[in-house]
Parts: sequence; structure tokens; C-alpha cells
Amino acid sequence: MEQKYYQQPRIPISPVLSAKSFGLNKSTIAKISDLKYTLYTTSGRSAIAIALKYFEVGSNDEVLVPTFHCTSMVDPVIWLEAKPVFYTIEINHEKTLLKASIASIKKLITPNTKALIVAHYFGQMQEISALYALCKEKKIRIIEDCAHMYFGGDTNSAIGQYSDFVIGSALKFYAMFDGGCLCSNTHKLPKNIFSTRNVKFEIKSLVNCLERSLHYKRLLLISYFLAPLLSLKDYLWNKVKKKSTATSYSPAAAEGGFGFDPNWVYKPMSITSRLIAFLTNDGRLVKLRRKNYMKWHQELKNVEGGKALFDELSIFTVPHVFPFLVDQPEIIFPILKNLGVPILRFGEFLWDDTLYKVCPLTNYLSKHCFQFPCHQELSPAELDWAITTVKSVLSEHA
Repeated sequence: MEQKYYQQPRIPISPVLSAKSFGLNKSTIAKISDLKYTLYTTSGRSAIAIALKYFEVGSNDEVLVPTFHCTSMVDPVIWLEAKPVFYTIEINHEKTLLKASIASIKKLITPNTKALIVAHYFGQMQEISALYALCKEKKIRIIEDCAHMYFGGDTNSAIGQYSDFVIGSALKFYAMFDGGCLCSNTHKLPKNIFSTRNVKFEIKSLVNCLERSLHYKRLLLISYFLAPLLSLKDYLWNKVKKKSTATSYSPAAAEGGFGFDPNWVYKPMSITSRLIAFLTNDGRLVKLRRKNYMKWHQELKNVEGGKALFDELSIFTVPHVFPFLVDQPEIIFPILKNLGVPILRFGEFLWDDTLYKVCPLTNYLSKHCFQFPCHQELSPAELDWAITTVKSVLSEHA
């Protein structure tokens, strides 16, 4: 596949540190790390690998995975020499969330089925009580992939309350370089499974957070002090890379990639990321993500050329992104990218090309669903620019 290069995003696609990031105002909405047992990893995919390893998933075992997925959900299954089996998804009648097809899952269960991975897409918690019951009946381990849903739940079922494990991707919600977690109310994981901390990685985690903030003109008061130090860092880092034979200085997830490196499975979350998560103003995070999401929804509600994936945002949802269905993705995508609009494309590339035919909804979402940032560190001016640009391009090509 030919690599295409677009302009760098003019606004941050994920949270960056600012003077307003920190505070003691905690959210009234629960987060997955509030569960009884939590292990902090470098990424969500590492957490999946540890969870599957915990249940001794291996050769001849099958793991049920949704057809609409990121390949990093599948890589840990392959790493353990197990077989991924893909079930279809559907959208509920109210068009408020995507969910697993229980009918599809029932047809795929065999004596070799060891675990089920179920995803809460874009921060919307799917109806899961029936899945809990089915997995309990069939003695299948259930792992909730909450990479899009660090906060959330509903009045009937708190997130992760009944599953075996919940995996999270903290770096999607906090202004950190790396970060995932494996959480459970029932299974206690030993803390000593991690290897010793990598000093180079710890330094890179801190420096990257500062660099991204300065790039997007945050923390300007300290930029005069940091700029010379960061220039020196670049010089020294290039020297180190020329002499070193190491292939990876950080997990792929931290660099925005989808690859899976087994060497990072048993590495702990960096100290910088743990500190940022602890000090972040969760109340502000929740409030602004919901507010920014609703602004996207309101502004694009009547625009020609596309529509919001979901018709509403539940009161317990803290969105990861704003998912939007574009009528002409092959035309709109390169235009927006070259204008500097940040776009995520979850599920754009699937593990197996045959899955596009297996699930028509997955096929459609993979091609048409763009995700725009609604995180808490977007300034009002940045959000207005992004919305105005998207509206203009959609209207022009409707």
C-alpha cells in the first residue's frame, strides 16, 4: 500500500498538557480504574495480552472478536497462537450505540471458545447484560475493551462490574505519552509481573508530553526555559539512535501506531503518565468532552454530505471522539487532511479483508465513519476552526 503524506494537524488530535489540565475536581462519573484491582500498562493492547495470558489462552483456543475492530485488538490473540473468530455488530433501533450481535456470537461458539472481547465504541456503553449471561452459561471469559471508554456506565450496570477484565487506553483521555490499564473486580493481578523501568523510555515520556504542549502553544510561560533543553535533547537523541541497535524506544500505541510489540507487554506505565492521570482535573475533562461533542453534533446536524453516527449522547457517556458518517469519504478525507483537520479512522483497516463482506455494517463504518477530536484540551478557537472547515468542505462537495 502506497504511503500518503498529509499536512500535520493544525490542532491537537489528542489531549496536550496545559495550565488548565490539573486540579482536584474529580468526576461524578466512574472510571474503569476505580475497579477493585488495577494494573497500569503502557497500552491497551498490552492489557489485552496480559488478560488473555492470565486465562492461559493458547494454541487451539478461540477468541471471539468483533468484525469492527482495530488490528491491535487481534495481535495479542495471534501472539498467544490462538485463533481470532469474528462476530458481527449491529446498531440499536434508537441509533444511540453500536453493539455485538448476540445471534452471531451464539453461532460461533465452539468447545474451543475461551474468551470474548467486546468493545464499547466511541465512549457509548453498549447493552451488555445479555452477553454477561451468555458467557456465564458457556463458561467463556469476557473482556471489555474500553479503549474508547475510560469513564462511563449506566444506572443498571457500572462499567466492568461483571466482566472478568476491563482494558483501558488512558492516553486517549489524558495528556500523556503512554498509558493503558487492566482492571477487574474479581481477578487480582500480581504487581511483580512487570520488568524494571526503562530510563530512556521514562525520559521520552516526559519530554514528549512537553514537546507536544509547546508545539500547540501550551505552557508558553515555561517555553523560554524548555526550548534550549529540548534542542539539546534532539541533538543527543539523534546521536543515541545512530549508535544504538534497538528497534523500538517506546510502544507503538504511544507513537500513534497499531503495531504490537511483545517486548512492551510487561512494561509498566511511565511515571510521568501515572502522575498526569493522578493530577488531572477529571471534572473538567468530563464536562468539556461532553460539551465539545455536543457542539460538533449541533453544528453538523443539518449539513449536507454526512450525519452523526449517534442520534444522542447518554448522560453517563464521556466521549472519546465525535463519530461522523461522511457520504463521499474518498473525496472528503484528503481535502480535510491537507487542510490540517485531524481525523481518526477506527476500523479503517481490518485484520482480514473478507470481513468487509461478512458484516455490511462494519464495511460501511470502515469506509464512511470519520472521528473528529472533542477532547478537553481543545481551545474554543481551535474547535470553531475545525467545525467551520468541516462544514465548508462538506457543503462544497455535497
